[in-house]
Amino acid sequence: MKRFRKNNYDNYTNYQTLYQLSVISQKSWNSLRKINGLRNRIAHEYNGLNYSIAWESFVFFSEELEQIRQELEKWLKKNS
Repeated sequence: MKRFRKNNYDNYTNYQTLYQLSVISQKSWNSLRKINGLRNRIAHEYNGLNYSIAWESFVFFSEELEQIRQELEKWLKKNS
Protein backbone atom coordinates (compact mmCIF):
# COMPACT_ATOMS: atom_id res chain seq x y z
CA MET A 1 0.00 0.00 0.00
CA LYS A 2 3.00 2.32 0.32
CA ARG A 3 3.01 2.68 -3.45
CA PHE A 4 -0.33 4.47 -3.17
CA ARG A 5 0.93 6.65 -0.32
CA LYS A 6 -1.78 5.40 1.95
CA ASN A 7 -1.48 4.31 5.53
CA ASN A 8 -1.51 0.62 6.23
CA TYR A 9 -4.80 -0.39 7.76
CA ASP A 10 -6.32 -3.76 8.52
CA ASN A 11 -6.35 -6.37 5.76
CA TYR A 12 -10.00 -5.80 4.88
CA THR A 13 -9.42 -2.07 4.35
CA ASN A 14 -6.29 -2.74 2.30
CA TYR A 15 -8.22 -5.19 0.06
CA GLN A 16 -10.99 -2.63 -0.38
CA THR A 17 -8.42 0.00 -1.38
CA LEU A 18 -6.94 -2.34 -3.99
CA TYR A 19 -10.44 -2.87 -5.38
CA GLN A 20 -11.30 0.84 -5.37
CA LEU A 21 -8.07 1.60 -7.24
CA SER A 22 -8.97 -1.09 -9.83
CA VAL A 23 -5.93 -3.19 -8.97
CA ILE A 24 -8.14 -6.24 -8.31
CA SER A 25 -11.63 -7.21 -9.43
CA GLN A 26 -14.69 -7.29 -7.20
CA LYS A 27 -14.57 -11.10 -7.30
CA SER A 28 -10.98 -11.04 -6.05
CA TRP A 29 -11.86 -8.50 -3.37
CA ASN A 30 -14.64 -10.76 -2.10
CA SER A 31 -12.35 -13.80 -2.23
CA LEU A 32 -9.62 -12.03 -0.25
CA ARG A 33 -12.12 -11.11 2.45
CA LYS A 34 -13.26 -14.72 2.70
CA ILE A 35 -9.68 -16.00 2.70
CA ASN A 36 -8.83 -13.59 5.50
CA GLY A 37 -11.82 -14.86 7.45
CA LEU A 38 -10.62 -18.44 6.93
CA ARG A 39 -7.17 -17.44 8.14
CA ASN A 40 -8.71 -15.93 11.27
CA ARG A 41 -10.76 -19.07 11.95
CA ILE A 42 -7.70 -21.28 11.58
CA ALA A 43 -5.40 -19.02 13.61
CA HIS A 44 -7.83 -18.46 16.46
CA GLU A 45 -9.89 -21.66 16.20
CA TYR A 46 -13.17 -19.77 16.62
CA ASN A 47 -15.90 -22.19 17.72
CA GLY A 48 -13.52 -25.09 17.24
CA LEU A 49 -12.02 -26.07 13.92
CA ASN A 50 -13.07 -28.80 11.54
CA TYR A 51 -9.81 -29.63 9.79
CA SER A 52 -11.40 -31.36 6.81
CA ILE A 53 -13.59 -28.33 6.10
CA ALA A 54 -10.60 -26.03 6.56
CA TRP A 55 -8.60 -28.13 4.08
CA GLU A 56 -11.45 -28.14 1.53
CA SER A 57 -11.65 -24.36 1.87
CA PHE A 58 -7.89 -24.05 1.41
CA VAL A 59 -8.02 -26.13 -1.79
CA PHE A 60 -10.95 -24.08 -3.09
CA PHE A 61 -9.26 -20.78 -2.33
CA SER A 62 -5.94 -21.85 -3.84
CA GLU A 63 -7.62 -21.52 -7.25
CA GLU A 64 -8.94 -18.09 -6.29
CA LEU A 65 -5.47 -17.03 -5.15
CA GLU A 66 -4.05 -17.91 -8.56
CA GLN A 67 -6.58 -15.59 -10.20
CA ILE A 68 -5.67 -12.82 -7.75
CA ARG A 69 -1.97 -13.38 -8.41
CA GLN A 70 -2.60 -12.99 -12.14
CA GLU A 71 -4.52 -9.75 -11.62
CA LEU A 72 -1.76 -8.32 -9.45
CA GLU A 73 0.93 -9.39 -11.91
CA LYS A 74 -0.97 -7.78 -14.79
CA TRP A 75 -1.36 -4.54 -12.84
CA LEU A 76 2.31 -4.50 -11.86
CA LYS A 77 3.46 -5.01 -15.45
CA LYS A 78 1.15 -2.24 -16.63
CA ASN A 79 2.24 0.20 -13.93
CA SER A 80 5.96 -0.49 -13.63
